[in-house]
Amino acid sequence: MLTAAHCCQPVIDATSDPAVRNLLMRTMLNRLNKSSLSGEAVIPKSIHLHSAWNKGTLENDFCMVEYEDDLFAKTTKATCLPDSGEKVPFGKKCFTAGFGLLQEGGASAETMNELRLPILENSVCNHPQ
Repeated sequence: MLTAAHCCQPVIDATSDPAVRNLLMRTMLNRLNKSSLSGEAVIPKSIHLHSAWNKGTLENDFCMVEYEDDLFAKTTKATCLPDSGEKVPFGKKCFTAGFGLLQEGGASAETMNELRLPILENSVCNHPQ
């Protein structure tokens, strides 16, 4: 599963014990419902942060989580990613999902949200107005 390194970093920092990582990943997936650990347990086989991940600047904020079982077979369709070196045209729509802020300076979402956005050029992303 491709996710954000800032989501995986606390799990890696907390422990190297696979049983504890399992509980932490399950808790993080249900993090906004703190009174319940509902949902199926997910057992990460391995967690890989991008080699150039920078916690201070959030550059290369990517993490690959590999699971023992097919996490998506029962409930979710996997997304497709471009092949290495493939150029995705600017303006093409893509999807993102998460528990991010609902508005600048606001609170985090209580449920997972999905948003469709256009692919932007790096110059636009690196110099927001």
